[in-house]
Amino acid sequence: MISRASKLIGGAAALALIAACSSGADADRDPSVDPIPVATNKPETGGNDIQTEETPEVTDTGDVQGELGEPIGLAGGGDEAIFTLTVNSIEHADTCPSRIDPVDVEPEGEDFLVFDISAEMSEDYSEYLDDGEEPFLTIAPDAFYLTDLNGVIQADVITVASYECFALEDQPAPFINPGETASGLIALDTSLDHGYLVYNPWGVDGSGWTWEF
Repeated sequence: MISRASKLIGGAAALALIAACSSGADADRDPSVDPIPVATNKPETGGNDIQTEETPEVTDTGDVQGELGEPIGLAGGGDEAIFTLTVNSIEHADTCPSRIDPVDVEPEGEDFLVFDISAEMSEDYSEYLDDGEEPFLTIAPDAFYLTDLNGVIQADVITVASYECFALEDQPAPFINPGETASGLIALDTSLDHGYLVYNPWGVDGSGWTWEF
């Protein structure tokens, strides 16, 4: 069974620390090998606690706090990561290159928040799924959202303008499957100068991974 949320639910385990720090994710790296700083667990209704000497830093909402350039890992039940995601950089941009025509795209909000990601999924990912779970994860723009520093979610960050940003070859594939790697740029439309980028494809409160910008 995969574990993903970042806090304890009842008596179930909520966090599993995997390993130490890293400056980035290499496309050829075995996902079972260090460095993978943290893994998170999804909410469960029973089972034994996972005992660790350390716990990853979490926000007030229970999401795991990530660091730029360091992969966050998803534990499959042991000390090996079956999925890792690295946010390599986050930048504000006044425009972005269009994938449709040669004229740069202007945001509908104040600017674009552009982030560069790398993701990797182990070949045995599907072995840890519950019945009925899909053997892939989305890393498309709609798996991410933005909040202000108080945790208030910004609406309408995926716009016609942000959708037009970047040629397809510069974007990550929308889904990652077992044994695959993916990387690329994503743009969201924002009016926030500072806040948090949150990745939460599971849609469970407190199970996301977050990076401050």
